[in-house]
Amino acid sequence: WSHSYRRQVALQFSYVGWDHLGFASQDCTENTVEEHLFKALFKTCLLESKDKACYSRCARTDKGVSAMCNVVSIRLRSKMTE
Repeated sequence: WSHSYRRQVALQFSYVGWDHLGFASQDCTENTVEEHLFKALFKTCLLESKDKACYSRCARTDKGVSAMCNVVSIRLRSKMTE
């Protein structure tokens, strides 16, 4: 990780939230859209840790609610040098 570049990006996505307990992470469960997003970013090695992510979300949804256009800002690993 020390040799990789990182950059702040905006991720725009949609999701069907029927089986999730809302968008924002919660201490009592891992079944949130945000937790699944972080798992995917860790699995693809785009994110080293939540602490270094400079993460910001634009909105939240409740249990079972879907979203057509949601955006998060996050610092991810990048091949771009600038």
